[in-house]
Amino acid sequence: MSKHQNDADVIIIGGGINGVAVAREAALNGLHPHLIEARDLCYGTSAGSTRLIHGGLRYLEYFEFGLVFESLRERELLLKQRPWRVSELELQLAVQDGDPHWVATLRLGLWLYEAMAGRPFGGEVRSLSAQALRNQFPDFRHDGIKGALRYLDAQVRYPERLVVELMTDAIHAGASCDIGVRVESLIRDDSKIVGVELSDGRLLYAPLIINAAGHWVDQVMKRSESRAEPMLHTTRGSHIMLPRREGHPASGLYVQARSDGRPFFIIPWGDSLWVGTTDIYHVQPDHWYATEDEIDYLIDEANQLLPGANYQRDDIILTRAGIRPLVRKSGPRVQEGAVSRAHQVIGPKDARGEAGLINLLGGKLTTHRSLAEETVRKAMKILGKKRTHSTRQRAVVMPLLTDSDRPDQLDKALFARLARVYGPYGRDIFDHIRNDSTLAEPLVEGLPVIKGEIVHATSMEYAATLDDIFARRCMLTTEDLPWHERTQDLANAVGELLHWSDQECNEQHSTWMSAIARHDPFTAKKIAALNTD
Repeated sequence: MSKHQNDADVIIIGGGINGVAVAREAALNGLHPHLIEARDLCYGTSAGSTRLIHGGLRYLEYFEFGLVFESLRERELLLKQRPWRVSELELQLAVQDGDPHWVATLRLGLWLYEAMAGRPFGGEVRSLSAQALRNQFPDFRHDGIKGALRYLDAQVRYPERLVVELMTDAIHAGASCDIGVRVESLIRDDSKIVGVELSDGRLLYAPLIINAAGHWVDQVMKRSESRAEPMLHTTRGSHIMLPRREGHPASGLYVQARSDGRPFFIIPWGDSLWVGTTDIYHVQPDHWYATEDEIDYLIDEANQLLPGANYQRDDIILTRAGIRPLVRKSGPRVQEGAVSRAHQVIGPKDARGEAGLINLLGGKLTTHRSLAEETVRKAMKILGKKRTHSTRQRAVVMPLLTDSDRPDQLDKALFARLARVYGPYGRDIFDHIRNDSTLAEPLVEGLPVIKGEIVHATSMEYAATLDDIFARRCMLTTEDLPWHERTQDLANAVGELLHWSDQECNEQHSTWMSAIARHDPFTAKKIAALNTD
């Protein structure tokens, strides 16, 4: 066997929630991990989720008690460790005529759910009459409601920021990364995988490779001429964002959809509502977006639940979609919603395993830490090393922001927005502002993003394109703001700040518009219509 100089202790493929969580866990345990992401951090599934941190109440119906227990434990940890990023969310579980479960049955399920979370039996579960539910939601339907149950779960408003934060932690702990470079194939030496070939021609070597490519796991193996059978079932879940009507409370609704009986959420998201989701088998790993049929389905279901709101297509603020990388089981394909959401960590000695490789299958936002812990435990055993650090501690991992952190150049409203988007990681932006007061200025008048955010995103958070900056760093394009009308102004302002040429500004703007068209064609049409007018 030929010898290679290793470039890292472990190479991680994929910069979604699971890949960066593994990089962080590995670095905190003394390894030097190197993460490779083909496009951008949180580019795929992690950004297209329902944005809940939850135990998965409906998984109890499939007797997945282990998954529910794990998810609830991780939910409690996240609430304690990252309170600026994950917050409690009140949900009303409404029971309608035709639903397969009675209110009493669901109450017992919720009591069990609360007990598995370590809360007193019954916990925060409260019963609501149909009238009490309508009093809370003035637009709610007036017929066919048996009652409701109130309980608490949790929400992550910006999963994109969570992924970036974890990567920041990993870098500070000793990880390194390549963003915007694709793994073309795995390098084999005899029967063992020893490295990766990158799209820029480089070869990188490590004693262990971790394939955390999310719904691209099978594609990585296929490009590597692997004879392994596909390991994933992939399904698409789409969402739309709608405005909150007057009187809508700061709690969410969880029901069974009228047309197909699948779980359906209407969740408060700032001044808007996050509405979803669909569940459709999906076979195109590089193309995903909410289709016209899905958009019709989501708005129709929202109007059946809240007919008084009378939502129209023109009310839609944006659309989102993600692909669920679910573990493929042997036997006939089952209904989409019945495919298990539990993850699998496949090592060299496991069935379907290969020497020198760990494959991560499945997983979700809520369980990223426990999946990473399991993966790194297995990796260190393979590498003959001992874990030295546990990420299960229940303390807040960073001190929260206070008014004493606010630079003099920022008013309280702008400071509040930066605190909401960046949490304690915003301190780096404040340092930029103290060194250069012009960075507290608006990037474009009329929009809340400041120049310091752009400098921070590109100098410290690996943002390379306008899409990276606005969709996954400063979160402008996930807010109900008039950014659609200012895309060229935004491109020019970033270009001036970063000293781009006119040609580079135009190319960046074109690339940004293409990215929006690929994953949110609904919004792309809205932008095109504005430019035509």
